[in-house]
Amino acid sequence: MPSCFTNSSHHNEFLWERKAIVPPDGGGYFKFVLLLLMYSIAQLFIGLTTLFIRRRSVEASHIIQTYAAQIQDNINRFIWVVAFGLWVYLSAKIYGIAGPAGKWMAGIMGHQWQFGSIAISLQSIFNFFLILVITWLFGRAVNILLNLEVFPRIKLPRGVPTTISTVIRYTIFGFGLLLALSSLGLDISQLGIMAGALGIGLGFGLRNIIANFISGIIMVFERPVQIGDVIEIDNTFGKIQKIGVRSSSVETFDGSEVIVPNVRLFFI
Repeated sequence: MPSCFTNSSHHNEFLWERKAIVPPDGGGYFKFVLLLLMYSIAQLFIGLTTLFIRRRSVEASHIIQTYAAQIQDNINRFIWVVAFGLWVYLSAKIYGIAGPAGKWMAGIMGHQWQFGSIAISLQSIFNFFLILVITWLFGRAVNILLNLEVFPRIKLPRGVPTTISTVIRYTIFGFGLLLALSSLGLDISQLGIMAGALGIGLGFGLRNIIANFISGIIMVFERPVQIGDVIEIDNTFGKIQKIGVRSSSVETFDGSEVIVPNVRLFFI
């Protein structure tokens, strides 16, 4: 008897909660109210971020001066995406489909494919690409911060800022790649063996790319040529604009841009 009473009590409590969340014929009304609420909150946050960016102390930042419009646009998009996501989630909550939809999505994302000793799921693939995107964005943000805020405020020998930013950027990318691979379930300790076997198999076919890569690494540290140097390539004079890991960009005096393999710059 107490058990039946308890089950009946829980059932009535569930029905009461449903009626409190979704009044009869009131779901559409509540969805409309939620839409207006999310719109108002989004506009409020957009206004607050605009006021913050336009403050004098913030506008003094070189990053804000250079990327103010782009930063504002990205923040606005992020706010609208979050507001829309909250509206969809709360609307699903109102109609009681959030729980079943979440279980259905969890089942799809959790489905695994077995490749030897490695089990890969849609969730791990999603995590892999998400980590790569976040790593790329973080590396780009750090690079911009160094070049616009840090290096202009301190005195460093010519070429050193490029070396520092390049090393930091590729270190971030390296850690991000390892973290992304580990999210797939790969054993990091085995990656060295895999890379060695792959290197032996592709070494001869990719020797030019490998030579350019090694030359770029050496150029970053030893700096035989630097950004801003005037060089001669195939009887054409130009100024080095960018030094990458594999190739570099040279702007000729007629305004055209030439991509030069690092191995050629290294032996100039």
